[in-house]
Amino acid sequence: MASFMRVWTLLPLVLIGALVLGGCLQSAPAPLPGSDRDAHGCIPSAGYSWCEAKQKCLRTWEENCTAPAQIQPAPINPCANLSSVASHDSCFAALAARQSDAAVCDRIYGVDGRDACLSAFVSADASFCARMVRPASRDSCNLKVAYATNNSSLCAAVSDAGKRDNCTSDLLSPCALFSDPAAAGRCEAFRQNNASFCLEDNCRFDFAQERRSLSACDLMTGERARALACRAVVLNDLSACAAGNVSYRSDWCYELAAKAVNNSSWCSYGQVGSPYRDDCYLYFARLRRNASGCEAVYLETGRDWCYLNYSVELDQPGVCGRIINTLNQARCYVFTARTNGNPSSCNGLLGRDRTSCYNAIITGSVPLRDAAACADVSDTETWQPRCFITLAVQQHNFSLCDFIADSTYRQQCLDKFA
Repeated sequence: MASFMRVWTLLPLVLIGALVLGGCLQSAPAPLPGSDRDAHGCIPSAGYSWCEAKQKCLRTWEENCTAPAQIQPAPINPCANLSSVASHDSCFAALAARQSDAAVCDRIYGVDGRDACLSAFVSADASFCARMVRPASRDSCNLKVAYATNNSSLCAAVSDAGKRDNCTSDLLSPCALFSDPAAAGRCEAFRQNNASFCLEDNCRFDFAQERRSLSACDLMTGERARALACRAVVLNDLSACAAGNVSYRSDWCYELAAKAVNNSSWCSYGQVGSPYRDDCYLYFARLRRNASGCEAVYLETGRDWCYLNYSVELDQPGVCGRIINTLNQARCYVFTARTNGNPSSCNGLLGRDRTSCYNAIITGSVPLRDAAACADVSDTETWQPRCFITLAVQQHNFSLCDFIADSTYRQQCLDKFA
């Protein structure tokens, strides 16, 4: 009875366990193989994924997802099957021209044909010339490029001496013959009509005046007065000199402009008493060999200075007599005599001044000009014969002794050569 009761007591617990176990065993059924395909039809559960590059499903550990290399078809060579060399070469020459590809010329067998093919590509590039085989072909190529580019340096690559010399003569600038860089620059500036070749302001000024070029004036780098004078000349307008702002610069500008256009009236624009104004008048007095030009100088001291310089530079001692200041007048005669080796210039002096002048010129270290200078010495008794003696010694010419009338002085002269 007791055993029956224990069984009856455990029966509910057994039924509950059975129900729980039955619930676990009745869970959702497992998916069927292939039922988990994605949008591309790949089965992830089987390890497949979509490869865009190959447009298919694959397992990445079995196959890389990279696009296969594209196999390029071999280019068709239209000249490959030609039987004769001549046909072969003609075909490649035509192909090179049609494709504008000089590299195709290298496939031509014949030397002449290959050179001819390359020559069609020659314009301004001399590198093609070195690829040619025949010397004559290379020469023609280098000459063609040299003349096309106006480059005389390419003439040196020409093997034919005559053609090389002609090429150099034709293309080499004549300005290259000047050893002085400034002279070569001036030549090139005028030859090429380009003032930037000038290396000096004188060149730029002359270029501006001849070619009426204000831009050449703007290239000047020296004293501003010269650049202003340049503009005044080109514009034919002296108001450009007023831009100098300071009087000396404007006066200098007037002088430079007057000289450039050979117009002495422009000197008058300078301030009265300005050394540039006086220099301007002296310049035209000398240029025209007319001492009256000095009369335009305003101050007496300036006029005396003008006459003195005129006499010294042109060996015209007669002008010294126009000088007012007696001391400056004496200096004029002496300076003219010494500068020109002409003792006859002392003739304008009197007394001891003249003797001192003769002595300084004839017995000093001044080279005497010529026999005519001695013949014109007014003191024929002493200083004229002494002049001939000095001249004979200086010129190592004893025949000059024959000009001496006095026998004593003539013998002294001859004794110098004994």
